[in-house]
Amino acid sequence: MSQFEILPQFLLSFDVKSLPWDNIILHRVNTINESKAKLSINDLKKRTEDMIDVQFSDYIKIYTDGSKTRDGSGCAFYDEATDFGAKFLIENPSIPVMGVELTAINEAVHYIESTPYHKIVIFTDSRSSLQHLLGCAKDGSVGRNEAYLIIKCIHKLIRNGVEVRLQWIPSHVGVRGNEFVDSLASKALQNGIPLDIVPHYIDHLPKIKNDNFMKFKSYFNECSQDIGIWYRTIVDEPPREPWFYSRLLNRNDLVICFRTTTNKFNFIMKKRDDPNCTRCEREEDLLHLVLECKINEKARLDFLKETRCSTGDFLFFLHQILSSGFTAEFSDRFISYIIDSLNLRSEYYKNAR
Repeated sequence: MSQFEILPQFLLSFDVKSLPWDNIILHRVNTINESKAKLSINDLKKRTEDMIDVQFSDYIKIYTDGSKTRDGSGCAFYDEATDFGAKFLIENPSIPVMGVELTAINEAVHYIESTPYHKIVIFTDSRSSLQHLLGCAKDGSVGRNEAYLIIKCIHKLIRNGVEVRLQWIPSHVGVRGNEFVDSLASKALQNGIPLDIVPHYIDHLPKIKNDNFMKFKSYFNECSQDIGIWYRTIVDEPPREPWFYSRLLNRNDLVICFRTTTNKFNFIMKKRDDPNCTRCEREEDLLHLVLECKINEKARLDFLKETRCSTGDFLFFLHQILSSGFTAEFSDRFISYIIDSLNLRSEYYKNAR
């Protein structure tokens, strides 16, 4: 994991906010005011090319792109004026796609230093990379190492009288330069110049999380042979995030849902001496509560009517909801049904004393 005595943004020898970054980093196309989904590819292509022809008619045009697949990561830039392109192989698999895209831009701005150009625009189809750059340069956000290398190089170019613009364009709409650099980035996996990029500390988190998940999954499978057998029959592996992550449930309701998935009822929790339902003389478990108990029969019929589920399909419906971590259709209504049923049961026991 990379370590720094001083964060990269504090190693810059100039005031980053002194430059008009909103005029340098352009993450919108002024001829495209609608979302991409609302426009045809031909329309997107025409509007993009119109923007390039009008806004950057006298600029040298350089295109960049990054590619990350199962086979590896590569990036490239393409100078349309000289028909020169360069391909780079990102050797470290931990570098995310944004890091790959920013590396392509970084290589392009450093390439510009070796040219006599005075007016250049760099096109990228990675809007998130430009927004990341803008956040680092304008807002002082903590960002990736590649971002500060780009900012430093742009400042040097501008100080030397070079006008530089970074412009977003939509991907895969047929803009010639963008399509060509896209193919270069793909070919970089075979014959690109190797680059050893130092990962940002955040780049290690996905691997750490996955390693810990696999350890927990192994532990889950081992323990499920003796305990939590009911839960194991409905859940193949532990969830990667809690099923209640996006739900507004109070503590009492959460406890009820936890007990539902683990089939924990009063007898198992040693709150009752009798494992059977007092009303029905059947074992008090989740299936009895949901499918057959007479105490909550009206609540069950209302639930079936509302969800249009037949009695015969109820068991499958129950398994689908529980096994999907309460994310299946009607899960919220099912939680309400369980809570109502348990409240009815508590009221019944209280009155039966």
